[in-house]
Amino acid sequence: MNKIILFTILSVILLSVSFTSISASPESEQKLMDKIKSLEKKIKDLLSESAKIKKENYKLKNENAKLKTENTNLKTSSTQSTTPKESTQSTKPTGKCASLNKGALLTNCDFHEMDLHGKDLSGAKLSGANFQNSNLSGVNLSGADLSGADLRGADLGGVKLRGADLGGVNLGGVNLGGVNLGGVNLRDVNLGGANLGYADLTGADLTGANLRDADLIGANLSGAYLGYADLTGANLTGANLRDADLTGADLTGANLSDADLRRANLTGAKGLD
Repeated sequence: MNKIILFTILSVILLSVSFTSISASPESEQKLMDKIKSLEKKIKDLLSESAKIKKENYKLKNENAKLKTENTNLKTSSTQSTTPKESTQSTKPTGKCASLNKGALLTNCDFHEMDLHGKDLSGAKLSGANFQNSNLSGVNLSGADLSGADLRGADLGGVKLRGADLGGVNLGGVNLGGVNLGGVNLRDVNLGGANLGYADLTGADLTGANLRDADLIGANLSGAYLGYADLTGANLTGANLRDADLTGADLTGANLSDADLRRANLTGAKGLD
């Protein structure tokens, strides 16, 4: 596909040179202009088709990743059912940490490597909690306070985080593709290398966030606050940045192909030269 596009572009250039360097009759000039317009239309059509193929490939990649995760969970479940459990460590939280309900006070609780799939923890106080390598798929964390929590290696597939406070959370390398993060507090969060493809970040506060090398393909960042965020090397292909605040943000090496930057505030932004 790229070779075809390159060949078509070269054809337009050669025709343009011919048009400007060769004296021709008005009829010949009109024919050349018609050919150039026809080739330009073909280029636009090819670029549009290429973008569609990239989007479909990205979706297939995400589906494949989900299937691998499900397969791993099934294998883990099968192993646990046939292997005797060790009695040296409890697998269930105790005391206040056992109350896994919405609005519960669960600050600094240790939930590492726990299966919390489908739990409703909306509005819960979870600041400082440890969720390392935990299964949080399908969990409702809307409006929850997760400030300072550790979510490294956690499975966040289908998690609900709208209105949650994730200030200072470590989300490096986490898969948040397609997740709704609209209005979420993500100030100073580490999202380096994270997958945020097609995620909804409408109005999210990402001030000072680390988004270095993050995948933001097709993400909706309209009205988001990205002041002084580090977007070095981030992939923002097709991202919606309309009305976003990118004051002082570092966009060095970022891919902004087909990104919508209408009315975005780019005052002091770096890497746009």
